[in-house]
Parts: sequence; structure tokens; C-alpha cells
Amino acid sequence: MKLLVLSITMIAAMNLFAASQVSEVNIEEVFVAPKGYDSNDNVEIIVDGKLPNACYELYKTETKIVNFNIYVKQYIKIKQISECRPENQSQQTTPLWPVQFTKRVEIGELKTGLYSIIYNSNFIEKMKKFEVTKSISNSIDDDLYAPVSNAFIPELIYSTSNAEVILTGIMTNTCMSFQGDVKVIRHDNVFIILPRMTIHRNRTCMDTMEPLQYIVSLGEIQKEGRYLIHVRSTTGRSVNKLFSVKKSPFDPTGRRFNK
Repeated sequence: MKLLVLSITMIAAMNLFAASQVSEVNIEEVFVAPKGYDSNDNVEIIVDGKLPNACYELYKTETKIVNFNIYVKQYIKIKQISECRPENQSQQTTPLWPVQFTKRVEIGELKTGLYSIIYNSNFIEKMKKFEVTKSISNSIDDDLYAPVSNAFIPELIYSTSNAEVILTGIMTNTCMSFQGDVKVIRHDNVFIILPRMTIHRNRTCMDTMEPLQYIVSLGEIQKEGRYLIHVRSTTGRSVNKLFSVKKSPFDPTGRRFNK
């Protein structure tokens, strides 16, 4: 009996200790494409913020849908390594500076309507809105998009008159090509890229494996801050990339501004 009580006590203590290692972290911003989703799409959001220091790692993201409101909380936990034990975190060797984090969160299919994402940022409740329209077909996408798997842009760029992103992927047949120029729609700090494709039915379609690479201009970006690139891809999924913009220290002639 004593052994049973001791085991239960130890398990309870371990659960309490594990729970003490988990905490909610401040969300600096939630990014979402405000338009472009329909009722057949898998809605995705991007949670952006900073870990207190390198001794923390991302844990679960909690989402709760109430009518047309989506409540989001992000949790973190302490890494189980010796450098991150409480008695060692005061040492000079412990990395105590904040660490940027980005996490993609799948919300799934939603019915038609205008939704609000609600989250706390620095003890202030913030809200981001996006729209889900009714799908006009039974397919995952109402348009045919390129098989984009990655979007490349430096993590930090200076303010510029023409920011560019490189879309890459793999083409698997010879009867598809881009439908004119790739369309870019900007909503404040969100760039929605629509790489629509067309099928050439008069061609002989053959299986192939060729690299897909396409350079897309985002246009001018002068305001400092965080930006999201949201690229629609095949099978109803998307490619999301966050980057930061910093004011350029150079004038138009290339000379550094005086401090």
C-alpha cells in the first residue's frame, strides 16, 4: 500500500513539474491572408513572436473557434538540458537574449463568412479579420496553381523600391505553363501571390521532372516591420514566408546616411 501511495505521489509530482515548465508566450502578431480563401480551402495562419531566451522552445498552439471568432494562444516550454536548469540560468554562459519564432497553424476548412482571429499581444487584445467565400466547385481550388514548394527572400532586407521573391518547385508534366504574369495582391503587410497555371490541351502531355523557378516582384516596401508572403500552391495548400524590413542606411546614390 505504501509503495502504491509513493508511486502515485511521484507521478503527481512529475506531472506538476512538467506543467510548471509550460507557459503561455506573448504573440506579437498573427498573419493571415485577408482574402482568397473559399469554403474548400485549408485555412492557415502564421503566429509570430519571441521566445524569452534560447532555453525555451515552442509547445502547442491552442485554437478555439466560437461562431466566427478564432481565439489563439501559443505555449512554450523549457528545454530539458543542463544549461537551462533554473540554477544555471543566471550563469554568463546561458543564452538569455530573445529568440524570434514563427509557427504555421492549420485551422482547416471553414464555412462561408467573415472571421476574426483574436489574440493577446503585450496584454492588449488584438484582432485580425479574414474572409471565406463560397467555393464555386467541388475541387480543393477553384483555380489551377503552380506546384510551388518554397518561396525565397532574405530574412531581413532594407527598404527598397523593388523587393523580389523567388518561387521554386518541381514541374511534373509538359502540358502546363504559367497563365501570364504571376499576380500579386497586397493587403498592408501581407502579399498574396497567385501563380495560376493553364493546361495546353493541344499538346502531348508527358511526365517529366523539371525545376520550377519564377522571380516575382513585390514592388516597393519602405515601411519597417514584419511582412508575410502567402503563395497559393497545388492541392489547396499554401507556402508562407515571413521577413523583416529595416530602413536603409544608404541614400539613393549609395552613400551611407550621416548618423
